[in-house]
Amino acid sequence: MPEIQLSDLKITKMTSEGWVTAPLSESPYYECIRIIHKEQDGIKARNVFIDYMKDMFLYDTRDGKICEISWSRFLGLYQLMGAEGLIQPDRNELRIDSNMEIHDGQHRLAVWYAMGNESIHINKFWNP
Repeated sequence: MPEIQLSDLKITKMTSEGWVTAPLSESPYYECIRIIHKEQDGIKARNVFIDYMKDMFLYDTRDGKICEISWSRFLGLYQLMGAEGLIQPDRNELRIDSNMEIHDGQHRLAVWYAMGNESIHINKFWNP
């Protein structure tokens, strides 16, 4: 089981220049949890989340749902991970390739990293 330093992981995120590769610490999901932990400001964290989602997708103000994850679902993931640790259900294995790029699991890994964890163990690297 390889141990991976979370500081070595890379994400793909939307910016004003389009999709770019960046360190996990630059994930907007990481930033949201960092704000909750360090600044204890849930409103600011929610605004960071919503602003990022608006950049990626149309935001539906009627029900607050954005793409595949809403703020309440993201916050629920954070709370569940605080109680149960890093969640890796078999059907939703983390997908990290040998270049340390995250293909699936950015939400969970960003939350885990922002909660102060420095590494994870994975069964194997993912081959796209």
